[in-house]
Amino acid sequence: MFSFSRAVIIFFTIFPLISATGHLRLELTSSKNFILQLKTNTSFQEIQLAMGNPRTLSFHPKDHQETLEISFSNNVSDLTTVEYHMNSNELNTYQTILFSDAVLLVQSVFKCDTGFVGDKCQDIITSTSTTVISTTTTEIKTSTTKVIIVINDVPKEASALQQSISLNVIHCSVLIVIIIVLLILIIIVYIFLRPHHQKHVYIQPESPAQNERKCSVLLEESGYFSPLESPRYTEAPHTFLKVSY
Repeated sequence: MFSFSRAVIIFFTIFPLISATGHLRLELTSSKNFILQLKTNTSFQEIQLAMGNPRTLSFHPKDHQETLEISFSNNVSDLTTVEYHMNSNELNTYQTILFSDAVLLVQSVFKCDTGFVGDKCQDIITSTSTTVISTTTTEIKTSTTKVIIVINDVPKEASALQQSISLNVIHCSVLIVIIIVLLILIIIVYIFLRPHHQKHVYIQPESPAQNERKCSVLLEESGYFSPLESPRYTEAPHTFLKVSY
């Protein structure tokens, strides 16, 4: 009898601990690297936090536990206690905890475990089977074909064709003009850059002109005697001879 009552007490002591139907989810983000101490009425733990990297923790309360108090501290002096409500209807809440040398951002939400729903996560989800019967309906539609003749489109197409032809003619004309200009420029450049044949003219220097002098020589002094049949002069004639030096 004693053993049975003891077993019942142990059973009801353990059952609330394992009959939690929801869990409190905390996401912790710190402004620096430090060790965070978390303390509840039933547990104590230390967590190493890295700057800017979120850390996620889960707490499973006892059955019918409406609130959970958690104390945050990084040393003995800095201690902050926050009370969280075990209600799934509450949206995500944010708390900013200020320490002497760091800032801690806490995001909290209470979620139901798998298979449970409700505000307190006490309702069990019952599985129901649903049978879907699909029926095929054949629908016959009669379609009528309408022939529509559009007359206004023909002039538009013709005008578009004329515009394209005129544009092509303009492009070809511009291209021809550009080619002609390029040919003219090439010819001009060739004329100016081709090598010119230089004509070498050799002028032979002339010998200096001989000095010519005129002097009068008497025939008697020159030793020149005219033949006998030559005429005689009453006076001694003077003859000019060119003497070159």
